[in-house]
Amino acid sequence: MSVTLREAVPADAGAISGMLGALAAYLGEEDVTGTSPKAILHHGFGATPLFRVIIAEEREPVGMVLFFSHFSTWRGAPGVYVQDLFVAEGQRGTGLGRHLLGEAARLAREEWGAEYMGLSVARANTGARGFYARLGFDALDDELSLRLFDRAFAGLAEG
Repeated sequence: MSVTLREAVPADAGAISGMLGALAAYLGEEDVTGTSPKAILHHGFGATPLFRVIIAEEREPVGMVLFFSHFSTWRGAPGVYVQDLFVAEGQRGTGLGRHLLGEAARLAREEWGAEYMGLSVARANTGARGFYARLGFDALDDELSLRLFDRAFAGLAEG
């Protein structure tokens, strides 16, 4: 594989934002994403980074995995949660996605003592669901993913 992996640096904020935009477009959600290079810089490379990113590049970025530390009270162990995995169309099917996930797992195990990896995938994204199944990911049918956004979140936070 002529693609190299490296940890992202602040100068990659624009490329990360661009790949997240391409992922949103691929999923038909381009109107939903509000991530900007400024947000990536602030939240990923600021005083208290909330996530890490590994970039895959072949002269230019062709993929990335964005992940953060996670803790399971059921397992009593740390893990890693993959928020986003993006592989450029021309690189799909080359093993790059597996390579990116493997590097995130390696770093998380080494630095956080991670013992598992979690992620979510859109039900309609059958290609990604098949990819994750081939890697051995299990669908947790006993859990329902819930989110609280915007006014509802603000209302809860404000009491």
